[in-house]
Amino acid sequence: MLVLFAAVSIAASGPTSLPTQARAFVRIERPALVNAAQWERAAPGVIRHERVVRDERGELQLQRVFEYQ
Repeated sequence: MLVLFAAVSIAASGPTSLPTQARAFVRIERPALVNAAQWERAAPGVIRHERVVRDERGELQLQRVFEYQ
């Protein structure tokens, strides 16, 4: 009886969690200079990201990235 209860308990707990893997492919296009007007007129499907980073001299630099999907 105890063995039957243990088997039912294990079966009812559901599957164990397995490690999940994902794979992504990224294609980096050639960089291009964009002015403020082109940044504002980006196509509706384009995702824009802005971030401020420090360059190798320690100066702050604004980076703007267009993300095409």
